[in-house]
Amino acid sequence: MSQEKVDKRKYEKKNRKALEKKRKRRTMIKWITVAVIIGIIIGVPSAVSIYHSIPKFVGDSVFSAYISNYIDEKYADDVALLNSASDTDEDSENAEEDATETDSDNTEEDTQGQDADNTDETDSENSEAE
Repeated sequence: MSQEKVDKRKYEKKNRKALEKKRKRRTMIKWITVAVIIGIIIGVPSAVSIYHSIPKFVGDSVFSAYISNYIDEKYADDVALLNSASDTDEDSENAEEDATETDSDNTEEDTQGQDADNTDETDSENSEAE
C-alpha cells in the first residue's frame, strides 16, 4: 500500500467517533430535508383547498358596494333602459302621492292655526275677567 492510503487509514481509525457523528448528522439532515419537501408537496395544495372552502364573512355594505360597482361596469346600458321605463311609472305614482301628502299637510297647518287662535281668544277672555 502507498503511504497516502496508510495515513488515511490511521486518520480514520484515530477519529472514528467524530467521523461517525458527522456521517449520522449528514444522513439526518438529508432525511429531514426530504420529509420537509414531501410535506410541502402534500400540505400546500390541501391547505389551499381547505382555505378556499372556508366561507368568508362579507359585510352588507361591502357586498352591496361590490355588486353595484359590478353592475355599473358590466350592465350600465341595460340598467339605464330599465330605469327609464320604470321612471315613467314611478313619476305618475309619485305625483299622486305628493298630491295626497300636500293635502294632508295643509289640513294639519289649518288645524294648528285654529288651535293657536282659540288659545289667544281664551287668554284674552281670562285677562278681561280678572
